Amino acid sequence: LQRIAYEIVNRRIDRLEKLFKKKEPGNLNAALVSIRPKTGEIVAMVGGRNFLDNQFNRATSAMRQPGSVFKPFVYAAAINSAYEPATRVFTAASVMKDEKKIFTFNRDTYSPKNYGDTFSNKEITLRDALVKSKNTITVDLAIQVNVGRVMNLAAKAGLPKVERAYPSMALGTAEATPLQVATGYTAFANLGDRVLPMPITKITRGDGTTRTQPVVDKQSVLRPDVAYIMNDIMKDIVNRGTAAELGGWGFRNQSGKAAYAGKTGTSRDGWFAGFTPELVTVVYVGFDNNDDLGMKGSDSAMPIWAEFMKAALERHPEWNGDWAMPAGIRKAEIDIRNGSLVRELDGTETAEPEPTPTPSPSPANAVLDDPAWAVEEIPEKKEVFVTDVPAEFRRTELFIAGTIPARKLIETDSEFDIDAEPSPTPLSGTWQEKIEGEEPKPGEPQRQQRERALGASVVVCPLTGMRASSKCPTREVRSFPEGSEPRDFCTFHR
Repeated sequence: LQRIAYEIVNRRIDRLEKLFKKKEPGNLNAALVSIRPKTGEIVAMVGGRNFLDNQFNRATSAMRQPGSVFKPFVYAAAINSAYEPATRVFTAASVMKDEKKIFTFNRDTYSPKNYGDTFSNKEITLRDALVKSKNTITVDLAIQVNVGRVMNLAAKAGLPKVERAYPSMALGTAEATPLQVATGYTAFANLGDRVLPMPITKITRGDGTTRTQPVVDKQSVLRPDVAYIMNDIMKDIVNRGTAAELGGWGFRNQSGKAAYAGKTGTSRDGWFAGFTPELVTVVYVGFDNNDDLGMKGSDSAMPIWAEFMKAALERHPEWNGDWAMPAGIRKAEIDIRNGSLVRELDGTETAEPEPTPTPSPSPANAVLDDPAWAVEEIPEKKEVFVTDVPAEFRRTELFIAGTIPARKLIETDSEFDIDAEPSPTPLSGTWQEKIEGEEPKPGEPQRQQRERALGASVVVCPLTGMRASSKCPTREVRSFPEGSEPRDFCTFHR
């Protein structure tokens, strides 16, 4: 694999260099590191194009900004909030708005841009924010989680420890070597356990007997359920995100059979970090003089990764496979527009029914017909759950046990109960006009005439005119012609 990696790096860099004819020949270079995450064994390491021309090992010594390759550590810290005494618990279904923002930190302002300086100005889930590599949301998330906490997690995973944390570090501005990035990603591949790289697996004597053999240096930095959710999101990056072109190389995720996860990175250089449960490979491409490469990581580094990983997995099919889902993971269907729960899929977090209270025994001399002992019937409180979510907005999401959001519902009472019998009071003018304009059907009850004339009655928020949610302070019933009733729920009151 070492020879294969060396040949692939040189062939790909020779091809890329033709795109930079004005640059000094030989200035464009690359590095590749491939590690077995269970043992730390380095199966391939390429520090540059030609060792005879330049002995500098970029894999171990080139400190460069990894860019978006760092982002998974931000989201891992956010998902881990389920176990932290935080004011807000984040899940993969939590939503944040993809918009231009200005952040203030130590009296300085910072306004990051998305790639291409484009914003959807819509709320998206954290899963989609990482899949689409949204910079502004990532910085906002890091600030809410605490940037220092994010950087401490990255340091525990094997990246360099920083003296002081800044919001821009959420986008990978803190420098690291390809080997350090690969070490950090072993924590994801091992479902939480960071393993230090092992360049020498054993030392033998002349007769072939083992003289010494290093011990695997393993440390737990993430809980298995947090790492599993992160891996599932990074599998989605390969499925439909910034690394979707890997599908053309044959890297297609198959549940229980084959798992490919990764993250692209673009700074002044190009990066790609990708892994299976048994192999972590990181590729860096950039100029030795630190000129801006001006290419996305998916165009510069990812093809090198894809060609090497395809060769490695063909020679070692046992390195394929998928992660087993930890016991603490729960599945639920959500509405991706607002992160709300549509339904739980495994029934593991359904609420237990309230026990029916046993009535207190009445005195022996009580008279059953006495009104004083009559039991007052409390009308049942109706709950209307949000279920009319179109199929294109539904997604199965993973949650740590106890973090599935509550179902969105509209609490109704008698004044909002549109199924109640009509009041004897006259209808309003608008309703009356509609009924008068309709020709009643013979034998049709008055209530059905009214419902047919009105089309649809919907509980709405008076402020926004959208469907009312349980958070709206006031609600009212409005009638709409059939097909014109609002379908989206109020996003102002959250």
